[in-house]
Amino acid sequence: GAGLLFFSAKLNKTEYNPEKESVIMQAVNNVLKLGHFQPKDVDDKLSAQLYQEYLDNLDGGRRFLTQQDVAKLDPYKTMLDDEINNGTNEFFDLSYQLITDGVKKAKGIYDDLKDQPFDFTIDEKIEFDPDKKPFAKDDEELKDYWRKALKYEFMTRLVRRMEDNESKPESEQESRDEMEKKIRESMKTMFDRAFNNWLKLTRTHRFDIYMNSFTGLFDPHTNYLTPKGK
Repeated sequence: GAGLLFFSAKLNKTEYNPEKESVIMQAVNNVLKLGHFQPKDVDDKLSAQLYQEYLDNLDGGRRFLTQQDVAKLDPYKTMLDDEINNGTNEFFDLSYQLITDGVKKAKGIYDDLKDQPFDFTIDEKIEFDPDKKPFAKDDEELKDYWRKALKYEFMTRLVRRMEDNESKPESEQESRDEMEKKIRESMKTMFDRAFNNWLKLTRTHRFDIYMNSFTGLFDPHTNYLTPKGK
């Protein structure tokens, strides 16, 4: 049935150790095949499911990867079963590099946009539902997504603050400039903290996501945990 998979082959946070990753991939695979009450065939069909599940877990908000990045991963879509069975990790290597570069790229985009004024005179929309939102076509479209996301966050906070402001006595009400300044400061605090957390995600963290995407296909309540996680 459902359970937790514990392994003693601890992955170092900073050093890349493909042998340990290989051992863990094959061990998780074997435990699921032999120990699960409804084992699944690790085949091309499951590979395609794992590919989509992992992408959704890796960048569900479509904030870091572009369609150009995903196109580099697509050739592996039906090869993940072979990689797991053989303990090879070309796909994971590539995905880790792309998401690491993607987070750094998004941080650069955010830094360029965070102090820019917003134009509220134009009519535009943004999609947040990951089921309806495709990956950005390219870096330019990714930048436009971040611009709209920051604008939406700013606008939502401003409307809320204006409503709160109107309920205060006139002597305590803030000016529009004061409200906007405080909103930008609070947004910077939030996004700086978010990027700090995203940039801290190590290869070990990403590997956990990959393995749990795999175990989740067998049973949503079966999880892989590193010794530290345990």
